[in-house]
Amino acid sequence: QHRDMEATRQNMQSKLTAVQEILAFEEAACGQARSELACCSAEKQHFEKLEETNAEISQELSAKLSDSSDINCRLQEELSHAEEVAFTKSRDTMADSASKAEKSLEELQGRLQAELSHAEFECEQSRRRVADAASNAEKSWEELHREERS
Repeated sequence: QHRDMEATRQNMQSKLTAVQEILAFEEAACGQARSELACCSAEKQHFEKLEETNAEISQELSAKLSDSSDINCRLQEELSHAEEVAFTKSRDTMADSASKAEKSLEELQGRLQAELSHAEFECEQSRRRVADAASNAEKSWEELHREERS
């Protein structure tokens, strides 16, 4: 009976050792699992932080895009206004230039008319002198012929 007890004790000791080895293996596996869980938890926190950062960046980009759109609209309005001002100034400048050219043309026409009138007057005087000279020459010629006949 002592032997049976010793054999039972040794058998139980073997089983206990086997259970302790299994327990040690399971504890090591649990430690490994805890370590992996900690890594996963850290990765999850890192991922959540990245999602937060991404959301913040998305909000900033959205705000900047909105600002950029507003700036673009204002620039379009300023460009349209500048084009309108340039067109108006160009039109006004052309109208002013046309008005000045018209005045210059009128002045030139006035001077040309005055010169033409003066030239016509001189021509008329020259015609009269020529006519007077021709008349005088004819009279002189007739007188000369009369004197020759007498």
